[in-house]
Amino acid sequence: MIIITAKTKELFQTLKYLKVAVGRSKKNNNVFCEITVTDGKLTFAVPGAIFPMVCITQGTCKTAVLFLHFFQIVKDLKVKDVKIIITKDSIQIQNVTISANSTFFENDKILRTIQLPMNYNDADLLKLLNEGYTMEELEFNNLTFKIYQAEINHFIKGKGIPITKPKNFLTNPSLFPDSF
Repeated sequence: MIIITAKTKELFQTLKYLKVAVGRSKKNNNVFCEITVTDGKLTFAVPGAIFPMVCITQGTCKTAVLFLHFFQIVKDLKVKDVKIIITKDSIQIQNVTISANSTFFENDKILRTIQLPMNYNDADLLKLLNEGYTMEELEFNNLTFKIYQAEINHFIKGKGIPITKPKNFLTNPSLFPDSF
């Protein structure tokens, strides 16, 4: 269990900066915010923006939540200091609990933030395959399925995007949810 104590105004201000990067289009309703907790610092990342924030922390971890949901919860807070508790499957913000997409406590090998431009496209996703990210990092950031879709688009449209070391997702459907 990770415990975070932060000034509500500072947290909300940080999230407002991120909201500018997320934008207002309907497709952005599903944007995840990656939250990395280290000693005395939170780092928030969305595609196109990364913002750190100083606060009181007990423990280190990384988790991901739907950005707009998290933003709205923090916006509605009426307390001076917010207490956030992160457990294996959830995040509690004051008295509101939401499920966490992923949280890693075992080691810090997944604490790297994936750099993507604000308006990333298939080519940006395919480049990630050659930038040394582990499968766990891609899965944590909910990018495996998007990369899979980008590879299908590349294959079907024949855009000729060079992939020097392809890790062909097309031949490895075990990397994706059973629902696909």
